[in-house]
Amino acid sequence: MDERTGIPNGTPPAARPGGRPPVVGRPTAPPQGPPDQAAPPRTAPSQTAPTQTAPTQDLAALRLPSYVQPARPPSSDVPDWQALADRNERARRRGRLLRVGGVTAALVGVVALGAVAAAFAGGGSGQHGGGSSLHGLAPTATTGAGPGGGQPTGATGSASAGASASASGSAGASANASAGASAGASDRPSGSPSAPASRSGGTAPTSTPPLTPLQVISSVGTDTAPLSTTTLYTAADLDVDGQTFTLAATNTDNPCWKGTTGGLGNVLAPHGCLELLRATYVSGRNAVTVGIAVFDTAQQAAAVMPQYQGQIQSLVRGSVPSFCVGVSCPLTHATVGRYDYFTVAGTTDNRATSGDALAVDGGQALASYAYDRLMARG
Repeated sequence: MDERTGIPNGTPPAARPGGRPPVVGRPTAPPQGPPDQAAPPRTAPSQTAPTQTAPTQDLAALRLPSYVQPARPPSSDVPDWQALADRNERARRRGRLLRVGGVTAALVGVVALGAVAAAFAGGGSGQHGGGSSLHGLAPTATTGAGPGGGQPTGATGSASAGASASASGSAGASANASAGASAGASDRPSGSPSAPASRSGGTAPTSTPPLTPLQVISSVGTDTAPLSTTTLYTAADLDVDGQTFTLAATNTDNPCWKGTTGGLGNVLAPHGCLELLRATYVSGRNAVTVGIAVFDTAQQAAAVMPQYQGQIQSLVRGSVPSFCVGVSCPLTHATVGRYDYFTVAGTTDNRATSGDALAVDGGQALASYAYDRLMARG
């Protein structure tokens, strides 16, 4: 007996209530329901397929979603355009700065070259110009006593008169005299030589420029021309204000003090005076003695001027009568190169001549003549 169906075992399928012969090859479905009830009869399903109607939709009511660009994942192959733009901008700024800096540097260079050229031009012009207390001092006219009077008397002053001297005779030299204490100095070349200015970045000159006449006579090493009363006082006659002064006597004093008075020798000797070359020119009753003191260097000669005192002695010899002895006479003193030069002028009757115009002019003329002869050595 089957415990589920209650049908005796061995009952054929066809005899089973509501049963059908099993379909061959198809598994039999297990009976549904509790085991104590008979299975309800099965109705074969209808073969007609149900009709299905497609649902209708309002397309206008449909809202399509907006398209969103999907974010691209970061990739090392994609360039950073902003970084590239920043880099280009920095490069352009740097290029502008470099161009501005180059123009500025060029302008500074041009200005610097102009300044150097101006400095060089100024230095070159100063080489032959410019005043100096060592050279070209004007003859200073003073009034002093003669050999018996000791220290010079009177005050240093200026003598005004125009004097021009023209030399005739063997040498044919000429001299011009200007009036005043500074006569003859304004038209003199003055100034000590200065070293030529260096040119920045330039090439050193291959040749030494020639020395000026003042440079030549400023040192015994360069002033090598023969030196004596014969080579200095070459003019036999000098014309002063229409009066002819004729060379009457010359003398070389060594040591220098022998041709001085009033303490001038005491000033010349300590500074190394080598010799004193004197000459006397006479015109009628007027006479002038000029003396040139010789030193080794211009510095030695210039050192005498601040300490100047006394005078040179009037040179009296042969037919020249005594003058400026114990009386006041116009005096001059000056320096140029390695030389100091002095004059004393008076009358042959040995009277005081501080106010004698011809004596004053004669002293200035002889001082100018001495200066010209010394510069001619250069």
